[in-house]
Amino acid sequence: MPYARLDSPSWRSWASKLKESLDRIRVTGIIEGPPKSYKRRSRNGHRSRTVNGSRIAHHPEQFGTTEKSEPTAASVDLVSVSDLDLIRAWLRQCDKHHGSHCQGTGNATYGRPSWLINVQEECLVQGTDTEAYVTLSYVWGPAGVDPLQLTKKNTAELQTPGALSTSQSPSRIPKTISQAMNITRLIGQKFLWVDRLCIIQDDEVSKLAQLKNMGSIYAGAYLTLVAACGDSAECGFDRNRDVAEKKPRRATSSSSFGNMDSQFVHDRGLHRSLWSTRGWTFQEMIFSQRAVFFFSDLMTWECHCETWDDDCFVVEAIPSEKCDKRFTEGVQGLQHSTEPDLEEYSRLVKEYNNRALTYATDTVAAFSGVTTVQSRIFRQGFLHGLPIQYLDAALLWQPFERLGRRLPDVSVDELHYLPTWSWMAWKGKLDLRLWAGGNEGDYEGRPMHPDYDWRMTSIKISPLVHWHFIDKQRNWGHIIRTRDHKPNKQHPAQLIGCRTERAWFHLGLAIGCSHDCETVRLVDSRNVCHGFIRFSSHAPWRHAESMLGHSPTTLGCELVAISKGAAHDSVDEAWALEEWKYYRPVDASGHYRWYNVLWIEWKDGIAYRKALGRVFKLSWDDAPKEPIDVILG
Repeated sequence: MPYARLDSPSWRSWASKLKESLDRIRVTGIIEGPPKSYKRRSRNGHRSRTVNGSRIAHHPEQFGTTEKSEPTAASVDLVSVSDLDLIRAWLRQCDKHHGSHCQGTGNATYGRPSWLINVQEECLVQGTDTEAYVTLSYVWGPAGVDPLQLTKKNTAELQTPGALSTSQSPSRIPKTISQAMNITRLIGQKFLWVDRLCIIQDDEVSKLAQLKNMGSIYAGAYLTLVAACGDSAECGFDRNRDVAEKKPRRATSSSSFGNMDSQFVHDRGLHRSLWSTRGWTFQEMIFSQRAVFFFSDLMTWECHCETWDDDCFVVEAIPSEKCDKRFTEGVQGLQHSTEPDLEEYSRLVKEYNNRALTYATDTVAAFSGVTTVQSRIFRQGFLHGLPIQYLDAALLWQPFERLGRRLPDVSVDELHYLPTWSWMAWKGKLDLRLWAGGNEGDYEGRPMHPDYDWRMTSIKISPLVHWHFIDKQRNWGHIIRTRDHKPNKQHPAQLIGCRTERAWFHLGLAIGCSHDCETVRLVDSRNVCHGFIRFSSHAPWRHAESMLGHSPTTLGCELVAISKGAAHDSVDEAWALEEWKYYRPVDASGHYRWYNVLWIEWKDGIAYRKALGRVFKLSWDDAPKEPIDVILG
């Protein structure tokens, strides 16, 4: 029989079928090992073979298993058939071996989606307490882009079957969302949750409620799809197909070093993606029980128990009873403590505060899922990101680098800015080590996790003043009783107040520190050191910088005391107290004691934080002071 011409229709048809067949029987990888017999079964019951002394595992789909057939990706130009097969295989392994460790619980008690996308009917439906759903995490993109979103006006229209079909309105539905709908359908799921289309964007009441439930929504999902390969909602899940298709896949078990390789590859993908730098995606990452990440050159899986990448096909997952995984800092996951844990909360705050937001006014909302979930254990709730139950310690946040002030995007009254006493008002790297002194219980000598800034400490932070919420417009206040475990509603007050004492000191010379902020001595008129203070931003430092070198400076600091601190006289405390290697007075009991003080400036009767410092207890007790009522904004 004559050979067919390479450009003939019959050749093209045969080549297309061959490519599809090869995709379906893709070899999934290699692991090192001694030569085995040509045919054998791997630990999960799937056939494998040996090539040049290495064992190769194949996708289960190529062997005609008894499982029901799955839909293919032929109609979707986004991921290959082999990628979809791999996602299904990952899901099966996780479902089989991890159980409730990784499967969304639904969290119906705390909040479920109000709306879901039915990907089969291509329309919106009301959420229920029983339906499984997939969530999408993606980057919205530049401000000003106005694709389709859910509003009060179009809610009824979008419930019509086909209303979200790309054939009906292809230009209005962002590419990432339309492709997520297809992936959801192709992995056998019926419902998808997307913030843009499942939260009524112009209904402030329901929008706020859904934003607070973001933690529960993502935690309750069957799976989260993460579009981490682009910078907008129009980038989709497209990957570099040339790179993705050429990579050989290795087989691995979770007990092998291959899983460590997957974690490294996954972390590298996160650090290189714009998605991992955005503020809104933070809570989506930490609450998702399991997620598939689409990067520009790879696809990865992360669940509570394991991390896999598309270089490998998992032969057998680790059983959930053997899972002792604690998520690494900056990576997905909450430890779900049953008691208030400032260590864990500080980790979340530090990671979030390094992320970017298009609008500074979104700072509270983009973190509200975290504070809502944490309010179940921090039972008094939060005030602009500070746990009210530990307000004395929480006010002691410090900069680890010079911070940028988060200001409103539109002209508003200064009283509606994020308050200077909250870390939320500043963007950048934070130093929260003094929060260790606020934990209740016996934290003295308690070993902290080595991945974190916290460690064994004797530092104790004690209350000094009684704080109040203050509503200037309504002319009323409410006492904040710190360390009181009685539930209390979260209040949006920008102002807090107290009666305390005020004293004046001067700025002395700077000291060398391990962080990137300037810490200077607090001195009196004779240049005697009485404490230290660290600047949060450029402005106060520029003012003080011209004064340094003079002895003492003429720049006076108005300081108010807000709490007390103490620590054993041990070199182990130098990790949190930079003055340790310079000077600190020690009392007869072997303790270093101090007052935590704020340097404040006034505007229209409101005091604003300029910097936070410490004054030695004996120095503060002996200094000229006066009582003062302070309202902090």
